[in-house]
Amino acid sequence: SSHPSTAHFISLKLARRFVSDTPPDALVGRMATTFQKTHGDLREVMRVLLTSDEFLSADATGAKVKNPFEFVVSSLRATGADVRDARPLVRAVQQLGMPLYQCQPPTGYKDTADTWVNTGALVSRMNTALALASGKLPGARIGEIADPLQLIPGVVSDTTKVTIARAQAAPQAIALALGAPEFQRK
Repeated sequence: SSHPSTAHFISLKLARRFVSDTPPDALVGRMATTFQKTHGDLREVMRVLLTSDEFLSADATGAKVKNPFEFVVSSLRATGADVRDARPLVRAVQQLGMPLYQCQPPTGYKDTADTWVNTGALVSRMNTALALASGKLPGARIGEIADPLQLIPGVVSDTTKVTIARAQAAPQAIALALGAPEFQRK
């Protein structure tokens, strides 16, 4: 549709997905203008987004929180897990509040932190991480991890370093790394 509200709606959704939960109005406006000028050419709208200062800024890095699926997949990737059976992992994602292919509204799962970040959700993520690190998550096994801090991409805060250093055993240290605030962000 060529209606301005369609251009704004789609641009806001894309900017929210790729930049932040509250993307800058100026970016959304530039994207919406491009949407209208190009008659909805999403390639051109994405070009505006991906080449924008807002997308490339340091503020955009780590601004988004991983949803449960992204958390489980990134945990498996970070630990180099050998996945033999994905069904238990699908159950883990479901237990974290995101049953695959079962979202009730047709608009899909929300893409903002408030949907996925609360005390119960973070405890559930930590329990999932501990199950993976302890070899108690059926279907996936990880090898030995010499330095759990290496699981966290980017800069690790001193608080996280101290927390992981206090771990009583290797599985706990791995779980703490996967549960760290820095690991929760994408």
